[in-house]
Amino acid sequence: MPVCGAQGQELGVMLRSLSGAKPKVVSHTEQGAMAWYTNLTARGVIIVEDQLSALRASPYLTSVALLGTNLSEERVAEIKGAGHSPVFLALDNDAIASAVKFVVKYRSTLPMQLVRLDKDIKDHNNEELDNLFAGLGIGRVREVRK
Repeated sequence: MPVCGAQGQELGVMLRSLSGAKPKVVSHTEQGAMAWYTNLTARGVIIVEDQLSALRASPYLTSVALLGTNLSEERVAEIKGAGHSPVFLALDNDAIASAVKFVVKYRSTLPMQLVRLDKDIKDHNNEELDNLFAGLGIGRVREVRK
């Protein structure tokens, strides 16, 4: 899967096994790259761990895949610089402690709303996604640009 920045610039690729083979993910990207999926009709942004979750979330909001669980000052500055609001942080359930720490650590720089997930966004069906985002006050919109 291609990894593109906020302006659509190519930053590399991620190779992901869908069959469970190891390693699950092989990265060929610039250091610190995040994969952006810009939704031209949505105001907010959702920060997730992986590209498949970002793709699933992109009909609702611009989505950013961290390609892991690390949220650094540089990444926060890049997300803030894109000018989206509101900002949601939806890391997978096994990273909820990290997500809480990020929300607290960066609250003055980039106010984020924590989204607690019962399962990964990539594993939600369409009805579950509609309900998840409706709970955030977000409806599905169709126009998406990679």
